[in-house]
Amino acid sequence: MTDSAAVSDPTAAKRAARHQPAPTTSGGGTERLYFRQLLAGREFSVGDPVARQMMNFVYLLGDRQTGEAVIVDPAYGVDDLVDLLEADGMRCVGALVTHYHPDHVGGDLMGTPIEGITRLLDRVAVPIHVQADEAPWVERVTGVGAGDLTRHGGGDVVQVGEVPVTLVHTPGHTPGSQCFLSTDGWCRETRCSSTAVGGPTFRGATRRPCTSR
Repeated sequence: MTDSAAVSDPTAAKRAARHQPAPTTSGGGTERLYFRQLLAGREFSVGDPVARQMMNFVYLLGDRQTGEAVIVDPAYGVDDLVDLLEADGMRCVGALVTHYHPDHVGGDLMGTPIEGITRLLDRVAVPIHVQADEAPWVERVTGVGAGDLTRHGGGDVVQVGEVPVTLVHTPGHTPGSQCFLSTDGWCRETRCSSTAVGGPTFRGATRRPCTSR
């Protein structure tokens, strides 16, 4: 598809709009919530054939006023993700992990090395927030040490600046899978594919069933 065709496609335009920083109004009428949805292989880690094939979303979530942000499932081009945050005037203060699979946290994916939280820790010393049930699997897949992970139970809250993010334990996909609830909506673990899947349903978006696999 040419660039001109992409611009003329209203569906593509709507899809592209969802990938831009999405300010959300919170109390007092000030823009507080910082949110971006990024598609691996297209909007970062461009040119990585595995990223293009897997089609994973990564999310950036934070507090615009304090400049603090976390990365949800940092995998593939981790330096790209940190650079995107910095270009937006934000700084990475942590990572939220939905589950341990290599296309979400890094590791070996059927013989192919995937960059992930190990690279993030090389770049910035930040906490990696995981469900306690998932921690041993994250260690095994990525090679990080137990001390690199911050373990949580369902209902714990991670404070990102002044934006609270509640960790919701959703076992099934893996024993310690989790989703994230903020004061402004959902950011849930997803896999983008040719069919409609669950995705971020922050204010103004349409809630759809999660079909991650």
